[in-house]
Amino acid sequence: IAPLEPKQFWLTNEQSRKLVHKWRNEEQAVLIGRKTVEIDNPQLNVRFWKGKNPLRITVDKNLELNRSYSIFNSDALTLVFNQRENSAIGNIEHVKIDFSKNIQSQILQTLLTLTWTFYLPMLILKVLQTKVLQFLTLQTMNGKLQVMLEMYKRFILKKFH
Repeated sequence: IAPLEPKQFWLTNEQSRKLVHKWRNEEQAVLIGRKTVEIDNPQLNVRFWKGKNPLRITVDKNLELNRSYSIFNSDALTLVFNQRENSAIGNIEHVKIDFSKNIQSQILQTLLTLTWTFYLPMLILKVLQTKVLQFLTLQTMNGKLQVMLEMYKRFILKKFH
């Protein structure tokens, strides 16, 4: 279906592109290879859907990609797996991996580490926030809650005794 020469080629219509952007919004990350960056120059954001952009990930063994590609714009964090360096500049983070070993497992291990490093504290804060809100709700509803519990207790006692 695609042309013989490597160039950007759309197989989809506007409706399916919106659906893809919806799906991207539901994912934490999207991974593409260096050639896809060079040929398609994707933005990997959710510009056709309201929501959060996923983490953009690419594998660029020798750091050959030009920073003018859309994947490096400031829309989202971009992770570049390579064999040369670990560094972070703005929204671009380079992660050095050993290409003579299993690349997939190294990428997964890095992503797992990132998840625990970045998302776990946010998850803990979310849980704490929920607990605090529940506590405050119970405190402000304390009088009404006590009455409801008493009514429920009387109902249960009548029903089963």
